[in-house]
Amino acid sequence: MKLITEGAEIYYESIGNGPLLLLIHGAMEDAGFYSSAAEILSGKYTALSYDRRCNSRSSGNRKVDMTVAQQARDASSIINKMGFDKAIIIGRSGGAIIGLELAATRPELIDFLIVHEAPVIELLPEPKAQRWRRFVDEIYTKSQREGWQAAQKEFMSSLINVPDKPYPPHLNERLSDNVAFFFEQEFKAFYEYQPNIGSIKKPQCKNGNCHWKG
Repeated sequence: MKLITEGAEIYYESIGNGPLLLLIHGAMEDAGFYSSAAEILSGKYTALSYDRRCNSRSSGNRKVDMTVAQQARDASSIINKMGFDKAIIIGRSGGAIIGLELAATRPELIDFLIVHEAPVIELLPEPKAQRWRRFVDEIYTKSQREGWQAAQKEFMSSLINVPDKPYPPHLNERLSDNVAFFFEQEFKAFYEYQPNIGSIKKPQCKNGNCHWKG
């Protein structure tokens, strides 16, 4: 199924009934990464996963750089267009960063937020943050000079506990364009992101209902 928001068709999968559970995938992935989890959780929730703008089965302008703000607006549009006032949100990696942005800008849409492995370099102490800034610059420069394949090889070698089991063929086919888009248009935006901690930490209450002011 697809919905249209800000000039893009966003592909989504929804299963179950109950409160909305929005699953936001990370870089180089798509909704398929949450299929098994969504099925397990569908007994208690409306579990919805989607292909982020310009990834897999969703459209968008692949020639412009991704912005975290745009990704957060897409997520908020999905919540509203599905007919829900708010959602429980699970975001992993880049999806976790989108969850943080949503918490800072549209807190009224969040019932509960689970942030998993958000690569937020700017929250690290120095000099650790500087070391990772250099790493990001090196990977991005490699992608521009040598192509995304070279950047992916070096990037993946820096990760730990990466599953070595191959993806199913149909999933591999969908993800191939996502990898190129990540290194060319998403990489720096995700790794340069700095969450507005002040907004996220300050709940505003009215008539017994609390939310975070963006």
